[in-house]
This record gives sequence, C-alpha cells and structure tokens, in this order.
Amino acid sequence: MEKKIVIPDNVMRFLRSTAIDVGDFRKRIFFEHTKKLIGRVCVESPIEQILYVALIAVAQFKYVTDDITIECQEKIGKYRIDFMVEISGGNPVFIECDGHEFHDKDQKQRDYEKARDRYFTKKGLKVFHYTGKNITDAPYVVATEIIDYLMLEVNNG
Repeated sequence: MEKKIVIPDNVMRFLRSTAIDVGDFRKRIFFEHTKKLIGRVCVESPIEQILYVALIAVAQFKYVTDDITIECQEKIGKYRIDFMVEISGGNPVFIECDGHEFHDKDQKQRDYEKARDRYFTKKGLKVFHYTGKNITDAPYVVATEIIDYLMLEVNNG
C-alpha cells in the first residue's frame, strides 16, 4: 500500500503559482516560435496561417512535434499544394485550403484544380480539402483530423 503524503497548503499555493508561471512561459515561447515559423515559410493566406498554427499546436498536444513535417506550398509535378504533412514512418497527406479569395474564382481556376486533383489521385497521393469556413470555425478539429489520420497510418503501416 502506498504511503499517503500530505501536501501543505503553502506548497499547494506555490505549485499552482508555478504551474501558471510555467504555462505563461510556454505560451510566450510557442507564440514567438510559431510567429517566426509563419514568417519563414510560404504560408500565403490567412486560412493557411490559421491551419499552420493549429497543426503545430495539435502536434504538441499529441506529442509528435519531433516526428512531424509540415511543408508549405509544396510543388508536385507542375502543381502546387498548400501543405504536405507527414509523420515519420508514414505516408504524407496533402492539404488544400479552399478559400474564396484564393480558390474557385472562375471556371478556368476550377478546371485547373480538378485536373490537379486527378493528377494527385493518379500518383496515389492522399489529398484532404478544407474550406476556409471549416478552418476558421474549427481549426483544431481540422488539424486533429489530419494528425489523427497520419498517426493511424503510422500505427497501421
């Protein structure tokens, strides 16, 4: 049987205060680090920036930050895709963020995107499409779906 250790009130107060300080410190580090990353990579649109931040955050929540790769504006053949996300040991998933400002402006753009999707399918690439509304309304849900899919691929692979 384990011996029960009593933690005095003053120690509990110090523990709570320290937890807040550690949280504040980690929050500042996350903010500054992620802001620098956004500036270094080619994240074009606000919805892409939101998804990028959510992917980094969810990777931390799921303890896969050392194993995840997030590439932006990845060139595949003659096409470009918004994100390539990969966890070590698994196949990548390619992400398209379909916002009104950058996608589906006219028939020519829609034809281009459909041809691109067929090209990716022929290459055997897994592409997830998310609307700007999906991303802005629930960025963590979208990022969690992507990372959970990748983790499942690694575990089943």
